[in-house]
Amino acid sequence: MYLIVGSDRSTPTLYRGVVESDELRIPLHRFTVKQLHRMRETGVLAPRTRVELLDGILVDMHRPSARELEATRRIAGILAEHFAADVVAGEPAHPDGYATFDATIMVHDWEQHPLTAPYRLHRFSLADFDRMLDIGILPSAERLELLDGVVLDAAAGGPGETLTNAVAMRLPAPMSDAVVTRRSAVELGPYSRLWVDLAVCRPRSAGYGAKPASGDDVLIALDVVSQPELAQRLRWPLYARWSVTEAWIVDFDRDEILALRRTPLGAGFTVEVHRLEELLGPRIDARRSK
Repeated sequence: MYLIVGSDRSTPTLYRGVVESDELRIPLHRFTVKQLHRMRETGVLAPRTRVELLDGILVDMHRPSARELEATRRIAGILAEHFAADVVAGEPAHPDGYATFDATIMVHDWEQHPLTAPYRLHRFSLADFDRMLDIGILPSAERLELLDGVVLDAAAGGPGETLTNAVAMRLPAPMSDAVVTRRSAVELGPYSRLWVDLAVCRPRSAGYGAKPASGDDVLIALDVVSQPELAQRLRWPLYARWSVTEAWIVDFDRDEILALRRTPLGAGFTVEVHRLEELLGPRIDARRSK
């Protein structure tokens, strides 16, 4: 995990030999040891849960195989004989302490973080996430997202009123009665809650004030981003899986919109690239319309 170069104490000699999360551009939320203890004290993590913190990233510990356990016992015996000392065995880990596979969670390519490999990132349910917010383990909900159980630091900002109005005025006829919301939470399955810069939703009798929209509610999920490739990598797989009809990425630096659209029969998706003015008309700039 670290690379030591040189031996001159007058110069820095210890450098990280791994890629940091911000270099990967995956905004993983970093936890503290105090927060980890609070998770156990409050029941967010069960007492038997086998997790570790690696530079603030919470990971599930590896479940050892029978062969690995036998190798550990043999090594312990060799060491005890070599040092003529007793080997004190720790309490065996209970099988329930290890994470189990949940088919509702997607497997993403960005999970294999260089700092934590080969361990898998720990996943929280929405119930866990809300509990951590309620009891103060996590800061304000507006600053965080849950993406397939992984806590991410949410990007600040959102579109301006001009962009919101532009989208509302240019909705197709079948969407003319849709609800357009700015910077709203959307829940995608039991392990995800994302902040969508602008959501065009089906009308709902109870509205969207008390309960966030779900994927089935969302006709268009629009994200205004500075890193469109990252948004595609992180967000579009969830939008596709949880029935969001369309997803737009607005990239002002390139003056374009990337659109992910579900085909009419729902059998697949198409990805289209449009100039901003093609979909939103001229002189739409969210950066100047807060």
